[in-house]
Amino acid sequence: MVYEQVSSIIGEDNCLLFPMDEIFHDTNGAYSKEILAHRLYMMNKCLEKKNRVLITHLNAASRYLPNPTIYEKL
Repeated sequence: MVYEQVSSIIGEDNCLLFPMDEIFHDTNGAYSKEILAHRLYMMNKCLEKKNRVLITHLNAASRYLPNPTIYEKL
């Protein structure tokens, strides 16, 4: 996995994995709770204003994400 290779070189604190839920339920559009929790955690880490490498899947990157300013106020 790319994340494991990159994080072993630059350190886990400098590398973030923004996951994609491979099991997407068309019936209710729900993500697994663990994936959602991890994505929210990564969004909070991205607000810290520290330079990091973010690794994600194209499908995860193309999904709607809230505006950082609005998300930070929540």
